[in-house]
Parts: sequence; C-alpha cells; structure tokens
Amino acid sequence: MVFGGGSLGAAVMGVATNELVQKVGVAWTFRILGFLLWAICLPAACCIRQPPSSGPSIPKLQWHRWRDPEFLIILVGSAVACFPLFIPPYFIPIFARAISHSSWTGITALSVWNIASTVGRVCAGFAA
Repeated sequence: MVFGGGSLGAAVMGVATNELVQKVGVAWTFRILGFLLWAICLPAACCIRQPPSSGPSIPKLQWHRWRDPEFLIILVGSAVACFPLFIPPYFIPIFARAISHSSWTGITALSVWNIASTVGRVCAGFAA
C-alpha cells in the first residue's frame, strides 16, 4: 500500500507540477514544491518516535558483505532488474515533445504509467 501510494502521489504531482509551471513559472514552482515538502515533512519527522523496547536504531555497517559472492550477485541482479523501472518514466514527457506532441500529452502518459504502477504494486502485494 505504501509503494502504491507513492506511485499514485507521483501521478498527481506530475499533473500538478505541469500546471504550476504553466501558471507561475519554473522558479516559483520549485519554491512552492519546496514549501509544501517542508510543511509536510517537518511535522511528520517530529511525530516519529523510536519504541522504548527497541535496540539501537543505527545498525553497524557490514563491510564483509562486499566480499560475499551471493550478495554481489543479488546486488548486480537487482540493479539490472530495477533499471528499466526507474529510468523510462522520466523520458516520457521528453519523448512526447520530441515527436511533436504537447507537454500535456507527455504528462498524461506519465500519470497513466504511475497509476498502472499503483494498481500493479497493490495487486502484487495482495497476491504475495
């Protein structure tokens, strides 16, 4: 549900950011988004508390894992498997402009991508 919410939020933020850029410009869009992040993240950070019964919250680094072949195989495999999930969405609006479509078409395609990701992640979570 959390990852699905992240994808849904990305779909909404793509449309909202595009509208902000058109209405107030790039500089004010960054300022508005920055203020929104501060307004949401600071109170959320103040609400996070470590349970009293838990141990130390900072785990020690396990440098010996870098010599373990199984760890390295999983690391490289995960990087290769996740690469196509994170890179293409950023190029959808650029590709739309490259083939003479409006920025709105690119943003719509990106939002559809993120909504499909939300559905896929939530359904995969329940299936697992």
